[in-house]
Amino acid sequence: MDLFYHAIHFPTFIIFAIYLSGISFFYSHSILDWKSALFTASIFYLFSSLTHSFGCGDVDLLVLCALLFGSWRLGQVIMLACGLCLLTYPILYHHKVHQIAFIPYLSVALFILYFWH
Repeated sequence: MDLFYHAIHFPTFIIFAIYLSGISFFYSHSILDWKSALFTASIFYLFSSLTHSFGCGDVDLLVLCALLFGSWRLGQVIMLACGLCLLTYPILYHHKVHQIAFIPYLSVALFILYFWH
């Protein structure tokens, strides 16, 4: 949905968040990392509101990642997502895409890192 409309479907996102929370608790038996999620939310929502270059859907997914996996894994997800975006940037530039949907890159990075470890 982010590719075409630059938005997320919030009910689907909530279902996805509940599903990931359940899987995370089932496999790791740890509580959610609230401090990391609050810090991530405050930093990224502030950055999003000041620059208007980062969407709120991206921030929602990053906060969910911080909540479930902590700040160390969040940094890995961001770096891998940016690397994947840089790999596809020449194609996007060639097709004159002005706004890049970042949620697909975040999602792929999240799944790669989640199933890698």
